[in-house]
Amino acid sequence: DRLLVYGGWASGSRPLLHTIDSMSHEHTTANVVCGIADDLGLSSFMELIEADAYALPTGKGAAGDDSEEWIDILWLDFGVGVGGRLAPFLEGWWPRICPGGLLIVHSTLTNAVTRAWLDGVRARLDAHASGEPTPGACAAAALALEGELETVSFREPHKTWQNSISIFQKRSSGWAEPILTTYP
Repeated sequence: DRLLVYGGWASGSRPLLHTIDSMSHEHTTANVVCGIADDLGLSSFMELIEADAYALPTGKGAAGDDSEEWIDILWLDFGVGVGGRLAPFLEGWWPRICPGGLLIVHSTLTNAVTRAWLDGVRARLDAHASGEPTPGACAAAALALEGELETVSFREPHKTWQNSISIFQKRSSGWAEPILTTYP
């Protein structure tokens, strides 16, 4: 049996989900997910790292080593309302996301603090597209997402709290989605 993942095993790298959780929230489910993955025979595709993600050395592999692994998807479940720790975090990890890779940030639309960050990213994109200087109101964390990117946000209307996500696709100069077929 071989799991087919575009750009994954074909390039020689094995897909691996690194999950970093401090386990400090009394209702965390990260450890439960590991048990379910084991029951499904998928535990070899994931690694749980019990740590504070903000405390990991930036520019390091997910396990804190010196590997140069690329990241396809980086999910920030802890939101962006974390004070001054977000800008250094993104400055260290955004460059590790591969061209075409995704940064997914939870709870960005309906919270005042996280919405201000999202609006800062959008203002930077608008300024970049028009050739104008980036507005002064942009937060350092918004500016940490350097280079070209596309973004889309979704509400999770079935939830009252933490009810949205924003997805940022890194679009390095010259990068485009591959064309894999001739006809639909």
